Amino acid sequence: MRKYIKNLGISGLSLGWVALEIIKCKERSSIYETKNSLIVKQEEVLRVYEKWMDVFQKGKLISRYFFDNGFHKVAIYGLGRLGKQLYDEMIISEIDVVYVIDNVYGLTNKFYGRTPCVHPESELPEADLIIITIPGEKKQIHAQLCKKVSCPVKSMEDILFVI
Repeated sequence: MRKYIKNLGISGLSLGWVALEIIKCKERSSIYETKNSLIVKQEEVLRVYEKWMDVFQKGKLISRYFFDNGFHKVAIYGLGRLGKQLYDEMIISEIDVVYVIDNVYGLTNKFYGRTPCVHPESELPEADLIIITIPGEKKQIHAQLCKKVSCPVKSMEDILFVI
């Protein structure tokens, strides 16, 4: 009986060690997946920046596309790097940014610069166009916005690849 209990104790320790290693492995896997996801997102943003720079070097401005297509009052979805850069270009153009939509800014700030900030879940004011500046989430965001607004919704990529 003692031998059985002793063997069970060793087995229990072994099982505990195996369980601990499995937990560590899952944690490493989760960290790897998070890092990989961030790298993919940054690569998508970089791809949009490269296309934007290509368009700019050809003497074209994204703000001109909006003006030429009758989009005088736009909303920007996302205030990450792309969203802030687009906002800055719109401010010096003839295009009016009527509001910005952002999960974080929409909860914590009422304005970005002089432009109203709204959360995606709140009621969205009228605009001629909403521009999505989050490349990796454009499909989900597009679907969400199309249920809420009647204006066109386009991503930065959609716009840059037709200029």
